[in-house]
Amino acid sequence: MNVFLVTSPFQYICANEARDAYQTNNNILVLVQQDTEKGKQHLAQLYDENKWDHIIEVGRSNRTFVIPRILKEVKKLANGESIEHFFFSEYTSWRTRMFQRNLPAKKLVFIDDGMGNLYEYYKYIKDKKIFSRTRFLQDFLIQLQGCKKIGTIPYAENFEMFSIFDIENPVCPLKLNTLESIRKNIGASNCYDPIAPIAFIGEGAIGDKNQPSVSAYISKLEQVIAKKNVPVIYFPHRTESEEVTSAVKALPNLTYHKSESPIELELANKHIKISSITGVTSTALYTLSLLYKEVPIDAHTYDSHIGNDMATFLVNHFKKRAQNFDI
Repeated sequence: MNVFLVTSPFQYICANEARDAYQTNNNILVLVQQDTEKGKQHLAQLYDENKWDHIIEVGRSNRTFVIPRILKEVKKLANGESIEHFFFSEYTSWRTRMFQRNLPAKKLVFIDDGMGNLYEYYKYIKDKKIFSRTRFLQDFLIQLQGCKKIGTIPYAENFEMFSIFDIENPVCPLKLNTLESIRKNIGASNCYDPIAPIAFIGEGAIGDKNQPSVSAYISKLEQVIAKKNVPVIYFPHRTESEEVTSAVKALPNLTYHKSESPIELELANKHIKISSITGVTSTALYTLSLLYKEVPIDAHTYDSHIGNDMATFLVNHFKKRAQNFDI
């Protein structure tokens, strides 16, 4: 028996990859419902109930009473059988730790949820920190329902990572997630065309405090257009402001593409041909670099990010990758 706790669309992608990579059978998916329309839409594009032996959908509210019920439901499905693997993300979340405390598994496997996993690796996992969580009333209510409170949990020696991030000298076993299953399913290799436009991946929070100004951002776009001398397809960030949108749309030789799917899927879903990708170092750009292996990627980083462990990891990744291309 294997348990997959999933709370986001990207986690769902990684859970699918983990199921294939670990070749697990008798799989229980505990799927936490999305609380935004965009999240629901993105998950619906990925979700396939036929891939799972059992599915338990969970709401996000009343967790003090909902999670104990879900734990009992999982134990009932297990019917005394041991849990081989518990796949999860959100390393320090209450929900994750409740599962860890109350559903002992032979292996704890940490799957990705974007940049958050790199952050948690460098902040908690690298130094094998102890986790402690005490809430008197909530703990009392949990115990009343027949579950164990979280209390203090030492670093688990049966912990490992299944990750898209190839961390150097990890402190735990790490199996690389190459996203090969979804890459094959969406036909990502068909998107590269050396004479096609380039894709510019838009950024969020432009113009906000400690972020690039709108003028600096537009200047960067103009430089890309002038340097490449080919048409640009611009993919806006979901939080892009109206000011940025208006300025971008006014640029020559640029097509403004409003995505209906996460950018990682949009290119393949819409059969968009591109000759290269450019943008700031980010989780999205990193994921694109794995899915679209044939496509050159020109990644840039802001000075304010230098020295950050996560940013340094991404910068090194793109420098190494660029050696395979003439960019």
